[in-house]
Amino acid sequence: MVVKTYAKAKQKKAFVIGIGGIGISSIVQYLIRSGYSVSGSDIAPNEVTARLQKQGVAVVFGHRKEHITRDFELILYSTAVPLSNEEITQANKLGLPVYSYKEYLGALSARYRTIAICGTHGKTTTTAMIGCILADTDLDPTVIVGTYVPQLANSNFRHGTSNYLVVEADEYRADMLKLTPAIEVLTNIDADHMDYYRDIDHVYDTFQSFVDKLPADGLLVKNNDDVRLAQLTASRTVSYGIRSAADYRALDRTVTDGQQRFSVTHGKKKIGEFTLQIPGAFNVLNALAAIACASELGIPLDHIRQRLASYHGSWRRFEQIGSHNQVPIYSDYGHHPTEIQSTLQAFREFFPTKKLLLVFQPHSYSRTEKLLPAFAQALTLADELILCEIYDVAGRDHDHSVSTRDIMAKLDHRRVWYASDPLEGMKLATAKLTPGHVLVIMGAGDVDAIARTYLQTL
Repeated sequence: MVVKTYAKAKQKKAFVIGIGGIGISSIVQYLIRSGYSVSGSDIAPNEVTARLQKQGVAVVFGHRKEHITRDFELILYSTAVPLSNEEITQANKLGLPVYSYKEYLGALSARYRTIAICGTHGKTTTTAMIGCILADTDLDPTVIVGTYVPQLANSNFRHGTSNYLVVEADEYRADMLKLTPAIEVLTNIDADHMDYYRDIDHVYDTFQSFVDKLPADGLLVKNNDDVRLAQLTASRTVSYGIRSAADYRALDRTVTDGQQRFSVTHGKKKIGEFTLQIPGAFNVLNALAAIACASELGIPLDHIRQRLASYHGSWRRFEQIGSHNQVPIYSDYGHHPTEIQSTLQAFREFFPTKKLLLVFQPHSYSRTEKLLPAFAQALTLADELILCEIYDVAGRDHDHSVSTRDIMAKLDHRRVWYASDPLEGMKLATAKLTPGHVLVIMGAGDVDAIARTYLQTL
């Protein structure tokens, strides 16, 4: 597949199937900047489709083969869309160029000096941080990230004029192997997507295969606090960490007044103090990854420090979405036990005197079944807990025998309630709020969208 650069692009027509996905919508932005006329389809409206429609992108809801005609010169589809989809079938029947989002992103990365950020947790925030740091430097990269970032014009895409591409690399189904990276930033390795990976060794081996794709002059930036990443090798490696010996290390972390501060050493030399407006030791690690990557690219430390201090998070990452009865309400994308535990601990740090009420929607039956005890352990960090029924990921889950009630059965928690869906969960939650609470909405499914809509009715 040939991916044309902006300068060579001509007006063409592209159709995107599953256009409402946050990842593939960044490619829609790229195509528009490349001169394409873009339209697409999805099952139902969401925030992503609403944003695209405001930009003039024609979006139809429902999938029908009649949407696909011979005058389209490019058909893209989200990896959430099954290959049996009638629009994909029709495009193949007509002999049109058909590519998955990840295939197209892989071909695109081959045209750039690509900085790929990958890991089970933290890759979105780390990508956003690196993109924000590099955005107004001479490197002037194109940025593709899986969230909306206020510092990037509240978008998940930034058009740059250089040959640098900063991209979030997805480990699901080993999709990161489709990329052609010059620099890799690896945040961690954990047991996830076990509907694809055989076991944790399979995950590790896939990450090593990703590292092996680096060229001779490439760079690996890795988290040495992660025992598995610490074992990965490349011709040129830079490490970062908090607990472990590393090239870049964070020390003396403190949390006060809704900020966290820490100092950073490079080798044996202290290189300065840094401030973050977002909570959690895990975000210090994300910032360290960005500091290491940007420093190795020659970006001045003062610039890095300023950009991190002004970074206020992103869509569905510790995002305050409203308040009710003087109670702040936050939304977070966390959907893996490790993410839940780290995020709830971060909320504890920023709201030490508040009672934490969590509305959580598990994402994927297969993930819930395989990680059931870990979910139960992580969720005990909430003072009060409302568990919504599991979000069914289209095309991924076939066995629906597990239920949210199975998590509840393993919980050593007295104040827990079941909700058949997120709307019921939000009604239960808002009825329980007092001024001493903080309410957290968490999950990767539709709980965020339903919560935002419901809050508008209060």
